[in-house]
Amino acid sequence: MTSGFAKDQPGNDPSPHADPNIISLTVRRRLRQCVENLLELASSRVYTVGGMMRLVADATATYGDALVEEVQRSMVRNTGDASRGIALLRIIASPRARRGLWQIANDSQWSSAITTEALWALYRLGERVPPGRIIASAPNGHPPEHHFDTM
Repeated sequence: MTSGFAKDQPGNDPSPHADPNIISLTVRRRLRQCVENLLELASSRVYTVGGMMRLVADATATYGDALVEEVQRSMVRNTGDASRGIALLRIIASPRARRGLWQIANDSQWSSAITTEALWALYRLGERVPPGRIIASAPNGHPPEHHFDTM
C-alpha cells in the first residue's frame, strides 16, 4: 500500500541509491523557475514592497547564494532582466549579492544605465559609493529610476 506521497512515486526515491545528478538537475530547474518568477513579479504591481521582500526572503532561505548566482546568470542571458535583477540583488542584500552588484558596477560590458543602477543600489545598501561616481556614470546625469524605490 502506498501513502500517495511523492517519495512513493517512481523516480522519487530519496534513498542513498537515488541519482544525485537527477536530484541536482531538478533543484537547478526549480531555482531557475523561481528566479524567472521573481523577475516577472519585480516588474508587476501584484505584490507590495513588503510582499516582494517576503518572497525574496523565502527564496533566499531555500536556495542561499545559489539564488544570487542564478539572478546574475539570468541577467546575462536576458539583459532585459538586468534592472529587475539589480532590484532583487538589493532586496537579498547578502555579502554575495553585494559582490554581484559591485561586479555589475565595475563591468564595462553593461550599459551606463545598468552600471548606474547597480551603483545606486549599493549606495542605498550603505556601501561606500561616492555620489559623484553615480552621477558620472548616469547617462543623463541623474540617478536611475528603479523597482521598489520605497525600500
